Amino acid sequence: MFPPELKAQESKLFDFKDSSIHYNLYKRRWIIDIGTGFNSTHLSYNLKYDGHGKVNMIPNTPFVFQAGVHYLGVRLGLTFKLPVNTLNPKLYGKSNYLNLDLGFAIKRINFAVDINYFKGFAYLNQQAADTVDLTEKHGIHPDYTTATVGLHVRYFFRKGFHYKAFQGKVADYKRSSLSPYIYGYLGGIGISNEKNYLLSDFQRTVSEDNSNMNRLGSFELGAIPGLAYVYKKDWFQGGILAGFGPLLQVKSYKTPDNSRGFLGLSTRTDLMLVLGVQKTKWFLNLSGEFQFRRINIKNINFQQYYFDVRLSGGYRFKEKARKKKK
Repeated sequence: MFPPELKAQESKLFDFKDSSIHYNLYKRRWIIDIGTGFNSTHLSYNLKYDGHGKVNMIPNTPFVFQAGVHYLGVRLGLTFKLPVNTLNPKLYGKSNYLNLDLGFAIKRINFAVDINYFKGFAYLNQQAADTVDLTEKHGIHPDYTTATVGLHVRYFFRKGFHYKAFQGKVADYKRSSLSPYIYGYLGGIGISNEKNYLLSDFQRTVSEDNSNMNRLGSFELGAIPGLAYVYKKDWFQGGILAGFGPLLQVKSYKTPDNSRGFLGLSTRTDLMLVLGVQKTKWFLNLSGEFQFRRINIKNINFQQYYFDVRLSGGYRFKEKARKKKK
């Protein structure tokens, strides 16, 4: 008697034609989510002249409140600062924060538009040995501002992978899933200090024109590769999304007497983590996001590190019964 024929189970890990449903989509339910957490952006200037070294700046990291509404796959969200600071305002000043975001999808292409705004920064450990006698350990600049505007586009190659299910609000997963993806970015950042310079007086010099800038900015365009994975077990869902690659960058600075622009290359990260409890009517998620960008112009290397940590929960209202067409 011959042994029964055994057929090897085909792996569908990278089967891009797989259209099986891996997730529950609550597209026609009104969904609200609220949450709180904190975020911050660390600014760094590496000055490669006159032995100045690095300049580090941070806002007084704010606790924030977020609210969002979802329907028919469209999300509109608002995040603003709560009247609570994580650092001593006497040493680090006060900061304001605002974020607006809009998300939607067209077939398998996911779009998100966001605006981020920080105002109020402090220089960390500002020392100028043998140059000027500073009475304050940290220089507080209430008018120091960063503003970013971005269009984020993500396309996942596997049909069984759904970005909104990864986020765990409009949809959730039935099973684990993995997919490579392409992250397209179009956007820019502006850094300014109203009626003042971006660098302190003792860090500015006539020989380096851009050390006297009061505005710095960049506009970036590119598409970078990444990999996304979601693990699902009973009510628990956890996912990670990571991408890294080059961008085309148009960068510029402005001084009271001059303004210049340059064309170059930069890099961008796309890193996101979501852990949560998923039920049909409600969800509770802990999420984190990290972004990094840089602008290098003639002996001044600028870097921005942005991170966001949120605890959010939401409710999925019951879908209204649709009337059947006669």
